[in-house]
Amino acid sequence: MLKKLLWLSRRSKNHTSTAVTSSAPPRAAIETAVLPGNEEADIQARLHWQLGEWAELVELSQHFKNADTKGEAAVFFAAACGQLGFHERAAQWAKQALQAGVPPSALGNVLISGVYGSLGQARLLQPENTEAAIRHFEIAAHLGLGDQKVPSLINIRIKQQLGQSGKAKAMARPTARLTHTHTARLPSLSAHYRYHVEAHVWVKPDEQSIGYSDGDAVEEKILSIIEHAKDISLYSAELVKQQNDWPSRYHLSADRVNVLRPFANSLAGAAVLELGCGCGAITRYLGELGAQVVAVEGSQRRAQIAASRCRDLENVSVVADRLQDLPFEKSFDVVTLIGVLEYSRIYVESVDPIQAVLLRARRYLKPNGVLIIAIENQLGLKYFAGAPEDHGMGAMAGINDLYREKTPVTFGHQTLTKHIKKAGFCAVETYLPFPDYKMPALVVSPSGQQPHKEFNLATLLRTAVALEPQPIKQPLFSLEQAWPLIEKNSLLADMANSNLLVASASPEITLADPHVLASYYSPKRTAAFSQQVEFLHQQDNGITVRRKRLGNTQATLSAFHATDEPYVSGEVHADALHGILQRPGWQLEDLLPWFKTWHDALKAQSFPPDESVNALGWAEYDAWLPPHFIDAIPRNLIITPTGDTQFIDLEWVESHPLPLELVLYRGLHITLGTLTSIAEPNSKELLDKHALSEMLLETLEIKLSALDYSRFMPVLDNLTRRAQGIAPLENPPTKPYPSKQLFVRGQHTTPAPSTLLTLYWCYKGVGYNENDTVKKKVTLDGKVFSFTLTLPNDVDINGLRLDIAGCPGYFFIHELAIKNAANELLWAWDLNPATLLNSADITYFAIDGHPYAGLLSTSHDPRFELPITMDCMKQRKRPVNTPSA
Repeated sequence: MLKKLLWLSRRSKNHTSTAVTSSAPPRAAIETAVLPGNEEADIQARLHWQLGEWAELVELSQHFKNADTKGEAAVFFAAACGQLGFHERAAQWAKQALQAGVPPSALGNVLISGVYGSLGQARLLQPENTEAAIRHFEIAAHLGLGDQKVPSLINIRIKQQLGQSGKAKAMARPTARLTHTHTARLPSLSAHYRYHVEAHVWVKPDEQSIGYSDGDAVEEKILSIIEHAKDISLYSAELVKQQNDWPSRYHLSADRVNVLRPFANSLAGAAVLELGCGCGAITRYLGELGAQVVAVEGSQRRAQIAASRCRDLENVSVVADRLQDLPFEKSFDVVTLIGVLEYSRIYVESVDPIQAVLLRARRYLKPNGVLIIAIENQLGLKYFAGAPEDHGMGAMAGINDLYREKTPVTFGHQTLTKHIKKAGFCAVETYLPFPDYKMPALVVSPSGQQPHKEFNLATLLRTAVALEPQPIKQPLFSLEQAWPLIEKNSLLADMANSNLLVASASPEITLADPHVLASYYSPKRTAAFSQQVEFLHQQDNGITVRRKRLGNTQATLSAFHATDEPYVSGEVHADALHGILQRPGWQLEDLLPWFKTWHDALKAQSFPPDESVNALGWAEYDAWLPPHFIDAIPRNLIITPTGDTQFIDLEWVESHPLPLELVLYRGLHITLGTLTSIAEPNSKELLDKHALSEMLLETLEIKLSALDYSRFMPVLDNLTRRAQGIAPLENPPTKPYPSKQLFVRGQHTTPAPSTLLTLYWCYKGVGYNENDTVKKKVTLDGKVFSFTLTLPNDVDINGLRLDIAGCPGYFFIHELAIKNAANELLWAWDLNPATLLNSADITYFAIDGHPYAGLLSTSHDPRFELPITMDCMKQRKRPVNTPSA
């Protein structure tokens, strides 16, 4: 059909067709292939036009600038934008078409054709008016198709528009994707800021330098990595290698941007204001999409890091300023508050800081603009399971509502939605990122939260649990078993760990494709293997699986970059294991039917040794599987409604066939490794993952030897390294994976989090360093504690710096003093933050009626220096204890 439509789009003007009874004027809309232009745009636009696909035309138009589209596509874009209510954009495209030489009469016919098409859709809202609707569609086809008005094409177009009527009837009011027909214009920054050449950051005119405070090891490390990297793109192999702990992964990982990927096509070309951009991980993605970005960060050093991360992107500007002080008015298509709103009470001076920030965000938006908010859910399910509150407040802090006036704060879904609507946003769409918004592997769309008989969302929710980058060490219950129940009872939005909300003052505007039920992102992948899997629900075609590689950000915007495949309905075999292992007293025998089903499905695809395996020299194995069955693990096995088995998602391919034993070993290792908690079995031997795997294999009379592992482990290790973009080892491992224990829930209580206080001292000619420190580990259980840190007596100390914690959070200091060994007071803090020196990543606040000072740390390394004097230090003739708090 596509070839036929392409052929029809190139038919000669002299080729005539049989007339169809209609009152349509017999004039051609536009002559075929007579205007020079962007051939790709013209072909795609013509196909959408021939089928009367308005929304698809508008979406396509956002990928082309006016200057780049001089052909007939500009005419079609004008008509489509006009029909969906984007009148300003429609006028711009119409002007471009006329400037390109399109006859006014031809342009007029196309626009009028669109009107008749819309009238036809309106008629279809009432079943008795179908005949009238068809007449409108016929007139639209004659006017719009011109010399291509052959009966078959007219019938195709009418059938297509009639087929869309079900959707039109179901919608109380139409929605349209946020689109851009030309590159968005940003407000002038030079009118309000001065460009700091060395830092590449826009600062206030009176700001003479970027405030770079010494001592924050995390941010110093990130800045150094980015400044020295040659490749700073989203999937930079250099940056992947530097992700060796949680802070570096958080700031550098491409997984961070998954929270915005569902909106990629709407963000491309948009004017975006990113409030609180941090170190620029998401800023980088917006820039690569082609958005016109103003990224705002209150911390000058983080602004400098973000600017360095985007130094090769001319469409990105970084501003060091407070979000409530920005001078912009109705300037942006999109404003983002990703991990920002929860800190409003700390940084914004207002009677109601939350509402003040939301009102400010709306003030920066154009009339049809959209606000994106990502924030933890106060009532997220993981917090009930024992996960500590994300802002350093301990376990159950959010659930017990321990937030205070000057602390971070999160909200339940309903409360947050009310805050947003109170700020003037009448339309709020809820997307749900899992495990949470920081590094989501799964984003469930609003339509995906509705019941779909064929769609197995429960499996995706279970899969996301094991992908939590900061897992709960001792969960109180099985999250894998709980999530399907939450979904079954329609509680996902209320109990998701994070909320991703899209708010607009116009109910007709949306950001994502409404057909998408959910999007899954393969975590920790290198550019070549990064993947997005979308599950789309089509009215007539059921559910489709659409795959995209993510390594090239711009390429993800093209429809030709994706591949579609049918969705296989049924139960994922790995899910059944959770139900077995959650029963107290489970035994090895309980696992055997589950294990046998998977083994039999593999065995059915196996073959005896042949010429393809002789070169390996592994003659001991009787059953072999094709090279792509390396991924034939239980989570990729579907039990269909008829009871048949079918493997899906076998994306990895080895260079040679595989022994059945190798696939069984890998599948057990991966499956058991994703379990976060189980019930206690009847024997403790079953808790050893390696031992349990061997027991299951022995039921098939398979006992892996040292020779087997020496063959299998290099294959498995190289596969892991290939996915992560790491070069294979010259001497890969030859022994099995290290044995680990399965966690039995309910055996332990959830421990309170801890932190490390560090006191640094310096002396003449030598600055602060890790060698000159004394440390104290402290449990953050909410109780008041005292501590003493002792300084050496043989050093002429002339500086003291206290790093109060190794994590974000808030703390209260009742007393801070320096005493000598005789307990004589040498210095005491008056609780006035102005008397401390070189504070960094700390916000101070007072608590009315309480004799202590509050400190909010915003990084993993908050610190300040004590204002000691030489006279104070001269009194240290004996060992000095400092500080005491």
